[in-house]
Amino acid sequence: MDGDQHRQLRRRRSEVSEHGTISRYTNDKCRCDDCRAAHRRYSAKRRAQRRELLQDDPTLVEHGRLSTYLNWGCRCTECTEANWLHKIRWMNG
Repeated sequence: MDGDQHRQLRRRRSEVSEHGTISRYTNDKCRCDDCRAAHRRYSAKRRAQRRELLQDDPTLVEHGRLSTYLNWGCRCTECTEANWLHKIRWMNG
């Protein structure tokens, strides 16, 4: 499938898919208010699920990493320190 066919297929699919869904936001790259709200709800739910998993088993992730602080919501000493180090480096250029 060439680029034009791919664009036409996406355009046809986007004409029938419903706004306010994570599918529309992700697959069709729609950024209307409804689709953005759906993405926010989905992301919040996923963050809450990761936090819950981490509370049940803290060994699921490597601690002391910025990604664990940001993506998993870990606030242990090591992850909090990694976040501060990142901020300090970013502020100092």
